[in-house]
Amino acid sequence: MHLRSAFVLVACVAIAGSVAGSAEAQEAPPIRPEDQIVLAGSVEVPRGTVIGEVVVFSGTVTVEGVVEGDVVVFEGPVVVAGQVNGSVIAADGVVRLRSSARIGGDVYSSEEVL
Repeated sequence: MHLRSAFVLVACVAIAGSVAGSAEAQEAPPIRPEDQIVLAGSVEVPRGTVIGEVVVFSGTVTVEGVVEGDVVVFEGPVVVAGQVNGSVIAADGVVRLRSSARIGGDVYSSEEVL
């Protein structure tokens, strides 16, 4: 009887370990503090500031500093006077590039890029 109890205990530990391992493997990568993800509102990147990615669902983005990744706005305008190392996307809005703007990727706008 002790052998059967030991077998059940080992089986439970093995199953628990594999479930915990699966949960760890499915976790999303952590969002870095410098990433900006906004549902509704504005993101401003002032001169002298460096951040990661910018994603805005409804609002505006103004970049005067540096964005290391992409700038994506689903609804609203983007103004770049600084540097974006990735792409700039305004799915339903205009992209305005100032003379000092530096873009490392593509620029996409649902309207004419100004």
